[in-house]
Amino acid sequence: FQPLVWPWEQYALTPDTVLEGLLANRGDRSPTLALRHLPKLSPDGRHLLATKLAKTAAQDAPGRVALAHMLGDASPDVRAVAAHELRQLELLEASLVPLLESLLDRKTGDLREHVLALLLKQSDTDTLASADRLLAAKSAPVRSAGLELLRQLSAANRAQGEASQRAERFGDSGGKLTAADMKHLEAILSVAP
Repeated sequence: FQPLVWPWEQYALTPDTVLEGLLANRGDRSPTLALRHLPKLSPDGRHLLATKLAKTAAQDAPGRVALAHMLGDASPDVRAVAAHELRQLELLEASLVPLLESLLDRKTGDLREHVLALLLKQSDTDTLASADRLLAAKSAPVRSAGLELLRQLSAANRAQGEASQRAERFGDSGGKLTAADMKHLEAILSVAP
C-alpha cells in the first residue's frame, strides 16, 4: 500500500499480518480455528494465538493439545505462555504425556524445565512410568531428563523409594553417564529412605 501522507508509513500486507488481524478480531469464535494457519504466523502472531488459546484451554481439548505443541515453539515467549497455561490445569491429561516426553530431546533449558514441571503434575505412578520411558530412551538428553524427573520427584518427597531404586538400577546399568547424570544420581540416592 502507498502511504497517504508520510512516505515512511508504507505498509506491506503479508499473510501473517492478515492472520494476526483476524485472530485479534475473531469475536467469540474459538481460537482453535486459527491452528491450521500456525506455521504462517510470525512469533508475535503465535504469541497472540497462545494467549487466546490460554483463555479457553480449560474447556477446550484441542486448545490444550495446541498449547502442548506450542511448548516446542522456537520463541521463548510462546513457550512461556503455553507452559503457564498448562500448569494451571488441575491434572495433566494422559494424551499429552507422549508429546511432552518427545520434547525432552531438545536442549533448550526453559523448555525442559516446563516439560518436567508438567510431567510432575501426574500421579506418582504415572510420573514413575514417564521416568521409566525416559530412562529407556536411546537419546542421552532424554535419559538425563528421566534422571532429572526422578530427582525432582524425590526432592518433593514423593515416591522416594521407587525413585531411588530406579536411579540405582540406571546407575548400575553400565551406560555412559555425564557429569549432570552423576549429580542427579547423587541427589536422588542421598535422599533415599
